[in-house]
Amino acid sequence: MKRPTSNLQSPISTYIIIALLLVSFSLRLHALLQLPGFIDEGNHLRWASEVWQGRWLFPLASSKPLLIYYEALFFPFPAALWLGRAASVLTGVVILSGLYALGRKWNRRTGFFAALFYAVMPWTFFHERLAVADSLVAACAVVMMVAAFRYVTRLQTRRVFETLRVSGIILVLSMIALPLAKLSAVTLLVMPLIVALNLTGFKNLSGLRKLWLPYLISGVVLGVLLGYANSRYSVGQEVIQRAGFGQRTMMDWWAGNASDVVEWFRAYAIVIGLAIVAGIAIVLIRRQALGIIALIGFGISAGTYLFAPSTAYPRYYLPALAFGCLLAGLCLDLIWRTLPKYVVDRESKQAVLSLIMLIPLFSTVEFLLFVYPSYIAPAQLRLATVDRLQHITLWSSGYGIREAMQYVNEQVKKEAEPSIVYVSDLAGMVTARLYWEGNGRVLTLWDATMGASVDDVDGRVASGKPTFLLVDTDHFKANFVGLEVNPRELARFQRPEGGKPIIVYRLRREAFQFPKE
Repeated sequence: MKRPTSNLQSPISTYIIIALLLVSFSLRLHALLQLPGFIDEGNHLRWASEVWQGRWLFPLASSKPLLIYYEALFFPFPAALWLGRAASVLTGVVILSGLYALGRKWNRRTGFFAALFYAVMPWTFFHERLAVADSLVAACAVVMMVAAFRYVTRLQTRRVFETLRVSGIILVLSMIALPLAKLSAVTLLVMPLIVALNLTGFKNLSGLRKLWLPYLISGVVLGVLLGYANSRYSVGQEVIQRAGFGQRTMMDWWAGNASDVVEWFRAYAIVIGLAIVAGIAIVLIRRQALGIIALIGFGISAGTYLFAPSTAYPRYYLPALAFGCLLAGLCLDLIWRTLPKYVVDRESKQAVLSLIMLIPLFSTVEFLLFVYPSYIAPAQLRLATVDRLQHITLWSSGYGIREAMQYVNEQVKKEAEPSIVYVSDLAGMVTARLYWEGNGRVLTLWDATMGASVDDVDGRVASGKPTFLLVDTDHFKANFVGLEVNPRELARFQRPEGGKPIIVYRLRREAFQFPKE
């Protein structure tokens, strides 16, 4: 593959990319706990802690077992939410390093621009600071692509087993890791084949012959693991049940998902979104090999959710954004090399190059305007509608629950014996446990398998043990009709922007009366 020269010298470019990695990592790591934890983070971290309790195979019941095992590496330690989010931030370093390595297949400037665009995108900044799977998926995808390039270009067909060493092992491991990080990412497993066909030529099938062993090994391992997960936990059936085939027509799903993606780009990445579109246009016109590969990766990782009959969230698109930033980097590099050819004098060329740099400059300014409120008032962030609902105002948000649990922790410290803290619903209990510091137990009220039945509550209150109740009024009311349990309100904590409050009660042994909601 022909590579254009770059005016970035190797030592200088190395220092620049190291500086970008350090700055990006530091900005993402700072004030990680300002935004309260939400339901998905609570579930992931609870499952990770259970690995240390001997439930080694249970993560296979989820569609993202690699995330659970990865987060379990950071346990058992306190401050689970911070550690889970820090683990996600670490994967961002891998993504930036991989994007730079991929861009260098063209030239160093392309690699730097690709990494820079990904680093200064509010979209990636917000979601990489959450303990969710999507940043890990993007990291696995980028590592797989780097390994595929190295493996295909250095492998000699007649010595397949001899050359299946470092790059081949990394390729196989990343191919196994990708669907385990998130089952829907299985569609990206075609990308090593796309790399081989583009580098060796579509008329030459040597690329196919070079990849038979990695695909065989990864296919066997994934078949065993996913087959076991499906036979024991019915993972496949659960995935099918989640699909919304009967809720809307496929055209309605596609139109709604496309509309959502447009809104998310407007909220998080206007300038970079335009650069990605320009990159796609340039690749289609010039048909440059690296650009074609990036475009196919972008299309597959975005299309997996764009055309699926199910609700998607902005964080699902992090792998697509990685490929998109590579396209944007190619676009900016081409502009950098092309426009100065149309001016003669040196001063004009410098002026043109300065104007070109306004693109990453505007992106950086947009990014910094997003970062600052993330540190001091996340509820005031300019978020996509679905993210605002999920993380700020609705029942899935940790707002209100965090403050309620901090209040309960102070109350429990005043008690002479361990306390029981009930939470009105399972989702709230999972989030509340992220903030539990007291002496006693946190249980969910209505799910007998996870906590206690209503009769158990009656008995515990009758025993005189200090018993508290958190009610998320977005879901439930404190209702103990027919029992000698009466909730006395202690405090309530309002969610931002008119969201429903979390009410803290102390349960008393007396005739029930409906509390004021």
